[in-house]
Amino acid sequence: MILDVVFFERNDRQDFYNVDSDKVVNIIEFEKKLKRVLIKWEGLSYSESTWEDYPDPEQDDIMDYRQALEYFIEINDVSLSDPVGYDDLVRNDPYFLKKFKALNEQDPLLVGGTLKDYQLDGVNWLLYKWTKRQSCILADEMGLGKTIQIIAFLTSLKSQYNCFPFLIIAPLSTIDNWYREFKKWVPSMIVVKYEGEKNSRNVISQYLLKGTNNSSYNKRSMNCHVLLTTPALFRMDHSLFKSIQPKWEVVVVDEGHCLKTENGRLVNLIIELNIDFKVILTGTPLQNTIQELYNILYFLDPVKFHDSKNIQNEYQTLNEESLKEIRETLKPYMLRRSKSLVLKLPPKTETIVPVSMTSLQRRVYKGILEKNFQVLTSEMKKKSTFSSSSNVLMELKKCLNHPYLNNGIEPEFKNIEEEHTHLIDACAKFQLLKIMLKKLKEQNHRVLIFSTMKILLDLLERFLDFEHYKYTRLDGETSNRDRQQRIDAFNAPDSDIFVFLLSTRAGGQGINLATADTIIMYDHDWNPQADIQALSRAHRIGQKNLVAAYKLVTKDSAEERIIQVGNRKLALDQLIVNSLSKNKNPIMKEDMLSILRHGAKSLFEENEQEQDQSLRWDEKSVEELLNRTRIPPVENNEDKEKAVDDEFSFAKVWTVDKNNDQSPGHLESIENDMEESTKSLNQDEFWDNLLKEREQRHIRQLSEEYGVGKRKR
Repeated sequence: MILDVVFFERNDRQDFYNVDSDKVVNIIEFEKKLKRVLIKWEGLSYSESTWEDYPDPEQDDIMDYRQALEYFIEINDVSLSDPVGYDDLVRNDPYFLKKFKALNEQDPLLVGGTLKDYQLDGVNWLLYKWTKRQSCILADEMGLGKTIQIIAFLTSLKSQYNCFPFLIIAPLSTIDNWYREFKKWVPSMIVVKYEGEKNSRNVISQYLLKGTNNSSYNKRSMNCHVLLTTPALFRMDHSLFKSIQPKWEVVVVDEGHCLKTENGRLVNLIIELNIDFKVILTGTPLQNTIQELYNILYFLDPVKFHDSKNIQNEYQTLNEESLKEIRETLKPYMLRRSKSLVLKLPPKTETIVPVSMTSLQRRVYKGILEKNFQVLTSEMKKKSTFSSSSNVLMELKKCLNHPYLNNGIEPEFKNIEEEHTHLIDACAKFQLLKIMLKKLKEQNHRVLIFSTMKILLDLLERFLDFEHYKYTRLDGETSNRDRQQRIDAFNAPDSDIFVFLLSTRAGGQGINLATADTIIMYDHDWNPQADIQALSRAHRIGQKNLVAAYKLVTKDSAEERIIQVGNRKLALDQLIVNSLSKNKNPIMKEDMLSILRHGAKSLFEENEQEQDQSLRWDEKSVEELLNRTRIPPVENNEDKEKAVDDEFSFAKVWTVDKNNDQSPGHLESIENDMEESTKSLNQDEFWDNLLKEREQRHIRQLSEEYGVGKRKR
């Protein structure tokens, strides 16, 4: 990309900027005047741009320079006139809405493909809301192409009304995808990514957001139609975005859950801009609190929803009447369609696969609980802090994911073969994964493995390296450039990458991995919506095969209870589109206690015979598990959004029948499998007695060491 030019005649840039914007520039003639050009090199940051002599027309790479020069002229020749008739039509014509005509076909400028019928409906809905100047939420289920609908909507505004500039605030992981989709669908739109470190952003600001020398009111201080940035950079450089004059025609916030945090800080910063129309994009609208609901509504309509305290007090108690009121309040602002209603995707199966802890995991798990008995007792229910409980739970989750994640557990090994053998034997999930991946590879499937822990992905890399499986990885530390390159490499038609390792949060937003047909959820996020987002990476537009999702769960453990708590949250989600509760934390304190206790009583009481009868997987049982014709696909119900139901209600638990030579047994619902373990959550007496026994044992040890006639050696 060429960012700037210097001419021979005057050794400056004035000749170019005095060129009439309506004049067609002859590139051949124009380049004869060029002395030097400032080049932003592909694959390097803006801060690494360099001044270079413009090449001789006979050089081999002259066509690349000419193409870059044409784009440079386009950027600096962006039409900056007022929107055609828009202000007059909307503000002065009371009958404009009656004249609104929905598009029957997509805009001719959209050349990247054909919109589906429901996507064109979404574009028309956005256009109608825009004419009413009623900001809105596009909340289609993940995988329905919200990005494409927004691009088509903005293209129509630019094409019909010459209306721009547009600001899109999106997660870092999706910025490159936004840029690529714009280039694919509407290459005539000038799009700038505002990204990188401070020096790079200064270059972008100086050369791509500089505007023109004309200070007329009708000229905007922008040299692009669309500006892409992240929430973090928007907060950091807020003054730059606020300085754009006279206004932002449309601001789009992708993955709109970022508006629900920080007590509305991002909301207030965006509202400070001069904005004509706002759109929130989210596949998981409203996840946790009344405050989040307020932030969303306040962002959409600061005048109508200005009273934060009144809204929170009004909906402090969630009952049937208040839920109905909230739904009615949201209805005018929100459009949501599900994949089951508008797409004919291949079916998806979801299977919860239980495993039993290995002997090492049981020892480590018990050791963690023994060190933290007080957190689990009735006396400490009121005293223990949420943070101390969550620290214990994190250690338990590490143990369940792999005991080597806990400090001081992994021993030294003589060689890599011994290391690999112990790596697998130490963890039940690794034992299962070894057999599963072997079978999946033989059947030519491609696999996404999600985990909430980056350190677990490190262990999985060691495992995959030894097994000689080709893989790639994406987590929160993956650079934006590497992120897109790895996604492209995995999705390439001739790709030989078998496994894609992803962290649940970083890999669960706004990326398309529909070339995979198998998903393994190695562990589970506190927020079940994050898991659902991850599952949607493969089950989306472009998927041609049945998608099988396997959710690994350690039986009789905290992990099992986390899913139960998630079920309750998702059931509440369905009452108001997705989720709405008064609780601020992903897990309530009472839930935290029950999670920590879950399965621990049986763990302390079990004997060696019971341990030997724990669940074990072999090649035969795994082969049956992976038989995609045996498990019925998730049945989509058009009325499911009205029911108190959730994604996990479709998941089935695959059990091993111990009475049939450990061959695969029957399927039963997760709720039935877990009912027994939730009947006796009131285990205060058990834990109190266990603590007393531990204290008495400690006293006896002290007596033996320091008693009469004893002395410390």
